[in-house]
Amino acid sequence: MGERLLVWAHRRSADENAQYLRLDCVETNVRLRRYYLDAGFTEVGRRDFGDDADTGWFSVVLFERSLT
Repeated sequence: MGERLLVWAHRRSADENAQYLRLDCVETNVRLRRYYLDAGFTEVGRRDFGDDADTGWFSVVLFERSLT
């Protein structure tokens, strides 16, 4: 299923003349991070989210892969 979604996203982005396919995942999801790296994505950053004590803070890892 994951591979099919990435193929679809790649085609859709290419059809829109995008230069990169970008995605993210929660930093603690090590398995998904490895999957994206194995699929040719490069880690390009990290970002923290959250704004109050109820939801807490969490970090995401940002990935991209060139479409050219």
